[in-house]
Amino acid sequence: MQRMQRYACIELIAAAVLAAALGCGTSNEDPVSSPSDDATVRPTPSPPTTDRELTEDRYDPASVGHGPVVELNTSYGKIVMRLDTDHAPVTVRNFLSYVNAGHYDETVFHYVDPGAVILGGGFTPDLEPRDTSQPIRNEAHNGLKNRRGTVAMSRDFGRIDSATCQFFINLDDNPTFDHRSSDVEDYGYCVFGEVIEGMDVADQIGQAKLHDVGDFSSTPVAPVVIQSARERPVRR
Repeated sequence: MQRMQRYACIELIAAAVLAAALGCGTSNEDPVSSPSDDATVRPTPSPPTTDRELTEDRYDPASVGHGPVVELNTSYGKIVMRLDTDHAPVTVRNFLSYVNAGHYDETVFHYVDPGAVILGGGFTPDLEPRDTSQPIRNEAHNGLKNRRGTVAMSRDFGRIDSATCQFFINLDDNPTFDHRSSDVEDYGYCVFGEVIEGMDVADQIGQAKLHDVGDFSSTPVAPVVIQSARERPVRR
C-alpha cells in the first residue's frame, strides 16, 4: 500500500500536456506503481446523474453552490477551495477524509508543470510517500471540465478507479484531462471543486524553480509545503 502511486503521475501529466500542446504522441509506459488487482473493485461506469449542466466558458465558483470549503496553508500562502458535492460526492467525501485525518499536513506539491498544473498531497518534503486508503471510483464522467482554477484527482493512467489522495490544481484549461469515453486512456481525471481564493498563490507555485531528483521530475528545488489543510466550519 505504501508504494501505491509511487510515481504520482508526474511524467504522465507532463506528457499529456505536451501532447496537447504539440500534437505528438505519448509513451505507453506507465510511470505509476499501481495497486494490485485485488486492491479495488471497479464499479461499472455510469453516466452523469446530475440534474444540471455547466455551460459557462469558465468554471464559475458559484456553480459549486454551498459545498464544503477547505483551506490549504502553504509555504507560498493560502489557497481556499470549494468542493462540489453535487457532481463528485464520492471524491469529495474521500478528499475530506484525508483532510480531517491530517493526511495533507506537511506534504508537498511535488510536481509542477509551469502554466499547466501543480500536483501534490502524497509525499513529505523528503519525497517519502504517505500511506493511503483504498482507491475510489473515478467520477470524471460527471460533466465538469479541467479548466483553469479547478481541482482534480490524480490517478494511475492504466486504471480508471485508482485515485487515492493526490490532487492537482489546473493553472490553465487542460481538456486533455477531461472524460471522453469509457476507455481507460480516455476516462479522464475527476474535477471535484475549484479554487475560490488564492489562485495567485497557485500561479506562484507554478513558477517555482524545478529540478529532477530520483524518480521525480519537475519537482520544486525548495519544497512547496502544505503546512495544513482544514475544512472550514459551516456558517449558519
